[in-house]
Amino acid sequence: MNTQNSRFAFAYVSIAIFLLCLPFEAVLFERTCPPDLNNSSHIPIAGLGNTPIGEVSSWTSFKILLLGGISLFGGAGFGCVGWLANVTYYYSAHSLLNGERLKPRALSLLSMLLATFSLMLTNLFYVPGDEGGACRLSAIKALPGYGIWLTAIFVMAVSAWLPIRPPKKKNI
Repeated sequence: MNTQNSRFAFAYVSIAIFLLCLPFEAVLFERTCPPDLNNSSHIPIAGLGNTPIGEVSSWTSFKILLLGGISLFGGAGFGCVGWLANVTYYYSAHSLLNGERLKPRALSLLSMLLATFSLMLTNLFYVPGDEGGACRLSAIKALPGYGIWLTAIFVMAVSAWLPIRPPKKKNI
């Protein structure tokens, strides 16, 4: 199998893994509200790996994929920037399957960076936890869907960084 075929094979495996992650629970979120609704400037959160102090719910990868973009472009800001890993992943796969060389490499690295820090961003920046924006969401724990999603992004990066060698010329 030549390198170009290996790149495509890895890319298709990555896409299959990405689709596989969608029904799995991906992130355990904590929803906290300010103790005093008149002073909502500081809302306490537990943060990653800590015991939750608010209401807890797990979200599937599919739910995050759908709602993340709405949250990001609906005013949630930097807390949802990690969702852009999906966009950069898509364009990395698209450009790789179209035979480009540099663009998929840059996009796959950006996708890995965004995905790796996505949970931390929900703790550093405000993510609305209700319709009025009084409460906030923060990630408490990564679940299996998150790990599968990261694996898909990593496999795409491997695919993008496989060396491209021209096929050997056959002597006739």
